[in-house]
This record gives sequence, C-alpha cells and structure tokens, in this order.
Amino acid sequence: MEQGRNRIWWLVALSVCVGLIAVVALFTPHSVVAQGNPTPNSPSPEEVLAAANDAAARADNAVNVVNTQLQFISVVGLAFTGLFAVGGFLLAREAFRNLRNYGSELDSARSELRKLRDALEEQTKAAEQTLKDVDERIGIGLAEVYARGDKAIRALALLQLGEQQMEARNTRAALQTYMEAYQLDPNNRATNFFLGELYILQRDMVKGIEHLERTKNEHGDLYPPAEAGLAYALRVQAEQSQDPDERNRLYSEAEGHFIHALKIDPNMRDINDESFYGALGGLYRRRGQNDDAIRCYEEAERVTPHSAYPVNNLAMLYFLKGNTEKAERYFRKSKAMAERALEVQPGDYWQRFNVITALTAMADKDGAVDWLATVKSVLPSAGPLESLIGGLRSLNDAPTPPQGVNFVISEVEKLIDQIKTEQSQSK
Repeated sequence: MEQGRNRIWWLVALSVCVGLIAVVALFTPHSVVAQGNPTPNSPSPEEVLAAANDAAARADNAVNVVNTQLQFISVVGLAFTGLFAVGGFLLAREAFRNLRNYGSELDSARSELRKLRDALEEQTKAAEQTLKDVDERIGIGLAEVYARGDKAIRALALLQLGEQQMEARNTRAALQTYMEAYQLDPNNRATNFFLGELYILQRDMVKGIEHLERTKNEHGDLYPPAEAGLAYALRVQAEQSQDPDERNRLYSEAEGHFIHALKIDPNMRDINDESFYGALGGLYRRRGQNDDAIRCYEEAERVTPHSAYPVNNLAMLYFLKGNTEKAERYFRKSKAMAERALEVQPGDYWQRFNVITALTAMADKDGAVDWLATVKSVLPSAGPLESLIGGLRSLNDAPTPPQGVNFVISEVEKLIDQIKTEQSQSK
C-alpha cells in the first residue's frame, strides 16, 4: 500500500514539471518588436514603398513566430493533457488497486474482529461461570466456617466440663466428655492432650500416644505438656518391654522428651496436677539411677508442695537405700497428705495408692488391704493398679523388705484380674 502511494506522488510531480515548462515557454520574449523610429522628415515614395515592404516582411515574420509558439503551446497542451490523462489513468488504476487492497484488508480486519468478539464472548461466559463458582464456593465456605465455629464453641464447653470432671477425679465421665469434644473438633490440641493423658492413665499407651502426637503445631513441635505425657507413655512401654535393647531405647527416648519439655517449662504439671519431674524421677528409679531420681523428686516436691506423690517416692527411694529412719518419716508425711487430699477429693485413687504403699512399708498389711478394697469403686480400669503393684514390688526388692509386702502384692494382682474379667464380660 505504501509503494502505491509513492507511485502516485511521482506521477503528480512529473505532470507539474511539464506544466511549468509550458508556462515558461509561453512568456519567453522574442525579437518581434519593430526596430527604430520613423524620421520626422516626410519620406519619399520610394522610401515609403521600402518601409511598407519592410513592415510587411516583419509582420510575416511575427506571424510565423506567433504560429510557431501557438503550435508549441498546442503540442505542449496536448502533451500535458496526455500526461494528465495518463497520470489520471495511473492514479485511477492505483486507486482501484488500493481500494481492492483496502477492501481485502478491511475484510481481514472484520474477520479478526469477529474472532476477537467471539473470543471475548467466550471469555465473558467463562468469567461469569468462574464468578458463579466462586460465589458458590464462598457460600459453601461460609457455611463450613459457621459450622466449624459452632462445633468449636460446643467443643470448648465440653472441655470446660471435662476439666471439672477431672478435678473431681471422675475420669470415666471426663473421658466420655473429651471424646464428644474430639468428635466435634478433632484438631483441637487441648482435647487431644487430655484424651492422651486419660488413655495413658488407663494404660492404653497406643491410643494415648496417638492423641498426644496430634498436639503438634504447624511447625511439627509438640505441645510441651503433651511432650512430657508422651515421655511418660514411652517410659511405661519401656517398663513393659521384655527386650532389654528395646527397653533401653524407649527409656532413652522418654528421657530426652522429659528433659526437653521440662527445659521449656520446669513448673509443668500433668492432668493430675503432678509435676513431670516426678515422672522423670520414676524413669531414673526404674533404671536404678536412685540419686538422679531423688534429685527429680525433690524438684517435684518444690513444684507441688501440696502433693504426696513426690514425698511418697522419696520415702520409697530412701527405703531402697536402706535409710529406714528417713524413709519412715517421708512415709508418714505422705500418708497424712494423702488422707487430707482424700477428704476433698475422695475419688482420687492415686492418693489411695500412696496410703496403701505407706502402710505396706510400715508393715501394716491389714490396713493396706482395707484401703485396697476402697479402690475398686473409683478406678476407671485395671491399668492404674499396674503402677501401684510396681511400687510394692520395689519395696520387696529393698535390702530389708517390709513384712507382709508379698501378701499385699498378691491382693493387688487378684484385684487386677477381677476388674479385667468384669470388663471383658460387660463388652
């Protein structure tokens, strides 16, 4: 198209040049003017005739010049007209060609425009559908958010109820309450922590560890009390393992979790309001590291001065070391603290275990068996009795075992079998 325009301009320029040449030729001066002036004197007849002939000759010459110029002008005009005609023809032909090109390009542009319009319509429909889908998802998302919020609020109310039941040592009701809260909000870290602790109390370590693992945050870190609870579960698994290598591995893993959790919060307590230092002391005691165990129980006594648990264990450790005088002093303190606690919370079977252990250590096997009879009604399962019997067996391993300790151990074993039988029959 640009090349066609250039051709047109060249033709126009040529035509203009030809016209200019013609104009210049038209106005060019020629020697047709008469030369000289007549003399003032009267001419003679011969002179008049000569002048007349001369004028006639000059007139013929002027006519010839004029004719020549007219012929030139005619030729130039014809040439100019022809050139204009040719130029006009060329211009017309180029114009028609350009018009055809413009028409073709216009058709192409219209085709592209139709394609763009069709694409725009498709994109508009797609955008409308996307917006519709987004609106639907937003609606569904809001409904889910409201539903989750409602469940979270109900789960929180159940958590508060479960804590009240735990304070009352009603662990069976607490377990049921926390299970309901878990069904409403399975990702709640607090719910999983309490469930893990309750299952561990029942010696269901698999479920306990499963729920404690659910307390991890977005970085994969455990909730510190849950990490200490996990350490306790690993410690119990180590106690139950018959493979020495596996037992040592579990003890080491449990020790690492205990130390890490207590480093974060030395005053940390479990759901029974006991210091986790006491649980770490129990690990050391079972590994025979009695000095480390005494150090941990002394820390536990500092954290929970109202608790008989560390006092009872310190009494056990001193008894195992053969320091019976110091051991008896701690046993009497433990028994007195447990009895005071039971006046407030009669369902606390751990306090009853402390009384039974103290009476056994002081060789009062009958008193220990009488207290054992009161335990069954408050136990959630036979699991916690494993902890009691472990302590009694430790007394039996002392340099000077107390009298009647084997009898008390056998009575505890009978109670464990009885509870397990009754639970299996009720299923």
